[in-house]
Amino acid sequence: MAKLKIKNKIIIFFVVIYTIYLGVILAYTYVNNKDILESALKDRITQTYYQLSGNISENIKTENTYEIHQKIHSAALNNEVAYIIVFDNEKNILGKTLKEIPQKIATFNDEQLNNFKKYDSSRGEILEYVSPIDDVNIGYIRVGFYTKNIYIKTYSQFLRILILNMLVFVMLLVIAYYVSKLIERPVQDLTSVTDEIIREGDYRTKIEKENYSRDFHVLVSSINEMVENNKKNKKLNNYLLNKIFRIQEEEKKMLSRELHDEVSQSLASLLFLISNLVDKESDQKKKDRLLLIQSEIENSLSNIRNIAVNLRPPSAELSLGEVISKYIEDYKNLYGIDVELYTNYEGGKNNNFDITLYRIIQESLSNIKRHSGATEVQIKLYENTDYIILTIADNGIGLTKERVELAKKQGRLGIYGIQERIFDFSGEFKLFKNDKYSTILMCRFKTEMLKEEKNDENIIN
Repeated sequence: MAKLKIKNKIIIFFVVIYTIYLGVILAYTYVNNKDILESALKDRITQTYYQLSGNISENIKTENTYEIHQKIHSAALNNEVAYIIVFDNEKNILGKTLKEIPQKIATFNDEQLNNFKKYDSSRGEILEYVSPIDDVNIGYIRVGFYTKNIYIKTYSQFLRILILNMLVFVMLLVIAYYVSKLIERPVQDLTSVTDEIIREGDYRTKIEKENYSRDFHVLVSSINEMVENNKKNKKLNNYLLNKIFRIQEEEKKMLSRELHDEVSQSLASLLFLISNLVDKESDQKKKDRLLLIQSEIENSLSNIRNIAVNLRPPSAELSLGEVISKYIEDYKNLYGIDVELYTNYEGGKNNNFDITLYRIIQESLSNIKRHSGATEVQIKLYENTDYIILTIADNGIGLTKERVELAKKQGRLGIYGIQERIFDFSGEFKLFKNDKYSTILMCRFKTEMLKEEKNDENIIN
């Protein structure tokens, strides 16, 4: 019930209330109508009794049974009459409309006099009345009427009321539906707006109060206030994010410079000294050890230079596509892995975003080289009106959930670093595979999220 829409709740509430109302009305109508019709039937029975009592009293006194039979049969022509029986003062039958009289109505006691009583018969329920004639001791009249007309009329009346109420119910249900829609529509509209704001991250448009009734103005004001606060928070978040990116890239640039200028130079000097020692050493055993040390230093120097190059931010003089192409060319030459690049993305809209794409590709290719054993890599970077989409696919051993969990336990968090970079720009992240590639990494960003914010220091205030 809690998950139902307002419209459905209103309709269900209306149906329940009206059903209860209809049940009470029909029950009351049935009982009341039955009582009224039964009272009217009793009046007809007593009226028949009084008519017969006046008509046959003289015939009873003269014991004219022929006239008694004629008069009671004439009164019994009414199809409501079940039977009429006339008794003398000794309770002997003087006249009857039935050929055979059932035992239960063949006699009576004094308690039954002037009272109504019901019997069940093969033709339905009978309501009867027994009373002395003219309150003198000359005889008795027993009159029985079928009650089925009561139920027929009651049912007919019940059915008419039910049909009328159902028509009213349908009409009111339609009215309730449209009224509930009028109530629900503004709530749905406001809910859609807030959901879109939260889901799409679009805080540019405020909700106009004029589009809603006064009842919703407070809610609209609250939503607009939320929109404004979220807009400020988004600006602040983007500003701080830009700061973090700049600091990170500056640190990487500084570290790259230190590795190149200090560590690389020191290793180069050490390599020169070892080379001189090798040339001067006559002992072959010592010379072999020096050559081994020399080889290790050369490998270390090469690795440090590669790290320094990777840490260095993309050149501002080249487009992102050119920088990525150059990096891929070096990667192919260094590791012998075939990498194909397809792109229509030129970059330049948001420098931090371009650096993020570059770092994602760097980290992905580094992970492929270290862990996947792939021989082919395909990179696609495309931009359309709404999205910028990057996919990196390889034919290595595949990146299953188990491998991801194992990498996490072993402290190899490259994939999580990629995820964080993607989420920093409210991007979507997905891992899947197809028949050709065992691992496909896809990330998608909305183009409207990439507009660079002004680096206004006062934004924090």
